[in-house]
Amino acid sequence: MKRVAEVPALEAVPLNYQQRTGHLPQLLKDLIFRLGLPQGTARPHTSSAHDHGKVRFDQGYSVPMLVEESRLLQVSIFDTLRLNQKVLSADEIMISVITIADECDAQLKDTVETFMAFEKSKIAIVGGKRL
Repeated sequence: MKRVAEVPALEAVPLNYQQRTGHLPQLLKDLIFRLGLPQGTARPHTSSAHDHGKVRFDQGYSVPMLVEESRLLQVSIFDTLRLNQKVLSADEIMISVITIADECDAQLKDTVETFMAFEKSKIAIVGGKRL
């Protein structure tokens, strides 16, 4: 939340704590599950990113805002790893960083695809004119 407060474009959308962070518990569960899978296992399907895309569309976000939000999440996760690096295995941390980045980016892609689908359907409904 501190990082979000430093980004005027994100702060311009007035959301309470739950509205801003409500998607994070499921995203983190998906991420933790993926970290527990053997290396090279296909990414499991999840609907959380789809749901997040719809919510953010309804809240008035833009695609660049989605990207910024995802970037801030990754910075927060990596900063947490940095702060705890003394208790983490150096061999495992790099593999984990790769998996975390891949999962966050894959979820961002799913979120953006959903967001854009809602945007496209909204444009089609009003005859090609944005509301």
